[in-house]
Amino acid sequence: FEKPNRRMLGVLLNFGIRQMSASAIHTSVRQLDVMIAQTFFGTATVGTYQAAKTIFRFFELGIDAATSVVYPAAVTYHHEGDRTSLHTVVSKAMSVVWVAYLLAVIVVWVGGDVLGVVLGQRYAAAIGQLQLMSAASLTMPLTIAGIILVATGYIAVHARIAAIAALAALVVFIGSGISGMPTLFPMGVVAYFGVLGVGDWITVVRRDLIQLRVRDLWRSIPDALRYFRQQRR
Repeated sequence: FEKPNRRMLGVLLNFGIRQMSASAIHTSVRQLDVMIAQTFFGTATVGTYQAAKTIFRFFELGIDAATSVVYPAAVTYHHEGDRTSLHTVVSKAMSVVWVAYLLAVIVVWVGGDVLGVVLGQRYAAAIGQLQLMSAASLTMPLTIAGIILVATGYIAVHARIAAIAALAALVVFIGSGISGMPTLFPMGVVAYFGVLGVGDWITVVRRDLIQLRVRDLWRSIPDALRYFRQQRR
């Protein structure tokens, strides 16, 4: 057993506290929304909203999976100073998730009635709220840019963006409650991921960590076509 390295311990604690803060903010949005809905609208509305959230959880799991895959690579490429590979792995992951979510949103909006029949009566009433909530998935892939902020040491910046996003969500949640419009309540989720995703993206670009471009969001399509053409040869 060796004497702890105080310098390294300080670095680990500093990172851990900031990461915990960002995670706590993210978790709070997932939990406080139900409490706010219960306060303003009652149990029946909460039941419908919870049903929509249960289905929407598949979108969140997709982002969680992408994050767990990209983060180790992002740390490695940043440590090696390989900005090209860092841009490649992040932009490809972002694009694959975004294209998949775009298709899922189209299915939810176009086939909402069919989806309600397939899922059963409990979820049929929640399809309208799910359709609104699904709009958040179009900005969720942008939050992968937050991995770059964490991997490059800007965890405090990422935590501040998350705090602003949480505040935007609370404003929408409470505004929906005050106005007595439960159908608009899911827009709080859209506000949260919209502010978080756009904020992470803009911060990464402004700090010149990597140069993300809007066209990166659909780069997976030509990449896939190129791959299939090569396989045919």
